Amino acid sequence: EMKVAAQKINKVQMNFPTKMKSPRGLEMTIKGASIIGHNAEWEDYFILFEPSEYRDRLRWMLPHRRKMAQKVAAIHESKVHAQVFLAALLKKEMSNLTKTIEQNLRPLPHIWDIKKFVLSEDGPLKYSKIKSGRSSVEANVMEGSDKSSYGTIIDCPDSNLLSHTMNDPSLIVSAPKEGIMFLEKYVRTINKDMSEQVMTVSEFRETITNASIFDQNKKISDYFGDPIIIAGEFRGTIGVKFGVRLIYVPHESLNIVSNLDEAKERVGKFGIFHHIPLAHYEHDVLDQVIKNIDFEDENMGEELKCFVDNLALTDDFKLIFETIIKTTTFSSLFGIYSYYNFFESIGQGTDEVEEARKKKINGKWKRKVFDKTKTILKKQFRSTYRSDDDQFEDSKREKRQFDAEWVGNLLPDSYLGLDGSVRWWQSWRIVSTNPFGQDGEDCLNDFQKIFKD
Repeated sequence: EMKVAAQKINKVQMNFPTKMKSPRGLEMTIKGASIIGHNAEWEDYFILFEPSEYRDRLRWMLPHRRKMAQKVAAIHESKVHAQVFLAALLKKEMSNLTKTIEQNLRPLPHIWDIKKFVLSEDGPLKYSKIKSGRSSVEANVMEGSDKSSYGTIIDCPDSNLLSHTMNDPSLIVSAPKEGIMFLEKYVRTINKDMSEQVMTVSEFRETITNASIFDQNKKISDYFGDPIIIAGEFRGTIGVKFGVRLIYVPHESLNIVSNLDEAKERVGKFGIFHHIPLAHYEHDVLDQVIKNIDFEDENMGEELKCFVDNLALTDDFKLIFETIIKTTTFSSLFGIYSYYNFFESIGQGTDEVEEARKKKINGKWKRKVFDKTKTILKKQFRSTYRSDDDQFEDSKREKRQFDAEWVGNLLPDSYLGLDGSVRWWQSWRIVSTNPFGQDGEDCLNDFQKIFKD
């Protein structure tokens, strides 16, 4: 959209008349004059004359006024396209301002990202032990500071097709009526013949650390994938991907089954449960020497938070938690409900306030609630808004100019012959020119006179 707008603005610049008396120059002069003289009604006056009349109408207009009218017409033609850039600029500035406010906001809110919070141990997902969405792990309290532990998620089913749900005592009979959701991590290997296999981290460790098959001094890509560099650009895959995925296990009454390959993808039917992947994110691991892979870490040295964050950016995840399950809408509704009902409910509970006192209590106390908080928020916004734009020298220059104007206004023009009841400061209101004609009508400016018959 911005490219199209830029092209349109360039076209207006290229078509700007170089000669005032050319047909294009005359047309733009009449258009600009109608805009300056009649504002929103300019089109009604612009169509009054034929192009053949333009030259006669503009005969007595001074050159600098013609130039100004042409510039106004050019600005009007590019106004809509310039608004595209203005919208983008405002969006960028407001985004930067919001980030600055969020960064300086103290104390931080408990929840930083609602959509990621649903994946945390406090959300609706089962088996989750991560702290996604919390300010303690999502926001930088101060630059370079350490964040709290992120947590972990369960592995995918192993080679024996034993899943976490099969060992859950609460799911011996069946899944809940609404089903369950959970996150799981996995490793995907892609062999040289492009055959794939999903496995747990421990299974991959046992496989690749087998020195009789894999030379521990060689790199991962020597045994997996098809990586290649063409014209300086990486193509193909390293052959080993670490990933996370969102799994849904429906209740049996829904009759939702999967036709996926359990042995290959480790999703599908496990016992009485059907594991159905709803969203996933996976990425190549670093191509390094096999013996240097960090198997002491449960995630092979991969940062779990990075994968969960990217999972939350996938279209499938947004479809579930933005379109189907409107997490932000629900939170807004709860906030609106609390805003309108929390204070109103105070004192309304049974035996909360004596009946005799209820009639004496008015609503003025509510105005003072969060009084200091409101003041602090105003100060934070004001200081943040002004912090990037304040220039000390510019402020001093503006102050000198203001002081000069103020002193100049202390000595108003002298008017003689005024009634003694007229104060000196009232003389400022005297208008030295008559804005009306001899018949009492408004005087026309030079641009409006063009359209007068």
